[in-house]
Amino acid sequence: MNYLAHLYLSGSDEAFRFGNFIGDAVKGNKYIHFPKPIQEGIILHRKIDSFTDHHPICKETKQLFRPIFGHYKGVILDVINDHFLSLQWEQYHPLPLNNYLLDFEKSFQTYAHHLTPEAKQFYEMFISRKFMHQYDTFEGLELTLLGMERRIGYKVPLSQSIDDLKVHYTHFENAFQLFFNEIQEYCKLEINKMNSEL
Repeated sequence: MNYLAHLYLSGSDEAFRFGNFIGDAVKGNKYIHFPKPIQEGIILHRKIDSFTDHHPICKETKQLFRPIFGHYKGVILDVINDHFLSLQWEQYHPLPLNNYLLDFEKSFQTYAHHLTPEAKQFYEMFISRKFMHQYDTFEGLELTLLGMERRIGYKVPLSQSIDDLKVHYTHFENAFQLFFNEIQEYCKLEINKMNSEL
């Protein structure tokens, strides 16, 4: 799952949600240096990624991409799933997406001091460029994928995967709906487990 889905799947606790959002920036056991709610958000982030990587729906859906994308197919699928979550947001959350993201962006600053300077700079740049506000359009997806291309040194033309999305759009959409129902239930169970251990 990509950034928007990680936020949504966190529930309403701001510190927990922050941890889930920044999970990719925290390697190994470094999560133990964060406050407990942020630690738990980072742990959920890792569980979400593992659940997604091993899920048969995701494995099957990645085969819709051309071979040129190699092992980046999973990364691209994460972004595409955020596209469908954006488009269908009102089915999942009572707050309009733009308002939800603005609320998150304000709360992010409350916890940003826990990050390394490099990670803080990256996430503040990501937030300031409003990528998550634009996932619902092909143009917004292209901007996101072009940014990812730059970060990997243009080794793979990730933005060209939008052509694959357009060709197989209904298949991607149906796969998202099936998978997202399952991952929501999985995250609810995991969060309940964490809460019961307090």
